[in-house]
Amino acid sequence: MIKPIRVISFLILISFILQISAQEIQFGDNKKEPLTDGPYIFWKESEAVVKYILEDNLVNKSFNLADDETMVFSLDGLEGEFEISRKEKLPEPYIFSNVTKIFALSDVHGQFD
Repeated sequence: MIKPIRVISFLILISFILQISAQEIQFGDNKKEPLTDGPYIFWKESEAVVKYILEDNLVNKSFNLADDETMVFSLDGLEGEFEISRKEKLPEPYIFSNVTKIFALSDVHGQFD
């Protein structure tokens, strides 16, 4: 027979774990940093709809482009310039001779310095 004290202790432990997991976890002394992400480009007929998040706020921009047009632009709050075009860009092929092994390194999030 299970003693009532063990059942109560178990329920208190489960309740404590659920409370902790429901709270926002912060590391160190840092407060939650505002989120900045993007830009993401969506095509709507001849219009490029650019969406990005700047310090927790969604920003929308629209640009009209002809089929053969390329546009370079900057976005408020983001570093650098961005290029959009309706033309399909194919990368130049790389040809390697006398190579038995290839090592590939990727920086998916673009934060490698």
